[in-house]
Amino acid sequence: MASASDIRLAATEPDSLQVEVALLRQPLGDPYLNKDLWHEVDELTLPLGVLQSGRVAFAEPLAPARQRAIDGLGMGLLNKCVLRFERVFWPPEVDWIDFLGPRETLWADWTSYLRATGWPLLAGFNAARMADEVETWDDRTTTASAVDALRAMFGSSVPDPLGSQISRWRQDPFACGAYSFKAVGTRTKDRKALFGTDWDGRLSFAGEATSRDYPATVHGALLTGQVAAGAFLDCREGSTGASPLRNGL
Repeated sequence: MASASDIRLAATEPDSLQVEVALLRQPLGDPYLNKDLWHEVDELTLPLGVLQSGRVAFAEPLAPARQRAIDGLGMGLLNKCVLRFERVFWPPEVDWIDFLGPRETLWADWTSYLRATGWPLLAGFNAARMADEVETWDDRTTTASAVDALRAMFGSSVPDPLGSQISRWRQDPFACGAYSFKAVGTRTKDRKALFGTDWDGRLSFAGEATSRDYPATVHGALLTGQVAAGAFLDCREGSTGASPLRNGL
């Protein structure tokens, strides 16, 4: 087994980005930085959707359980449309607004950022298949649909927004989705299998999809990354004892 790792970018345009992760027996000179593109260890925190996209090629096979976890876990979608208004027309004391109609509908969940920011901002959410549908719309159509939903809740006096900002996580080549979930046939142990080291400890996996206790969250991503980085430092300093990477987080 080689003793160092190398990450190579095959393209610079996001839509055509290809990444190869390999092991090297000697340094590879970087003609741009005049430095070596190799490391004793690497921590990989790519989103699950990117790992599943086919844009990342591993020169050596991953552990079978880890590869099964990558293939089996699902990558979900949650998109939002943030609208900025000139005035507040909703109850200013509430943070969450839900619309309960006769059937499932778009824009059923809203968050008010008024108390957090002092600005009249509302964020509308769509998840799963509805989010996939809305993600194909342009900004104008998406904004109009969100405003129509607010007018169904608060009446025709709802003003036009001053501006909007819209997420499209499935289309983002650096995300390919919003968060991981346990697809049919997968279990929590698959997240545990995804977390930790591979390639004789030279490559470590972290991120929200690897978190046993806090999946699909920012803090799950942060905590697993901290544990993985801490384990590397412990090994480098020659500490003894069980590695925290063995049990997951």
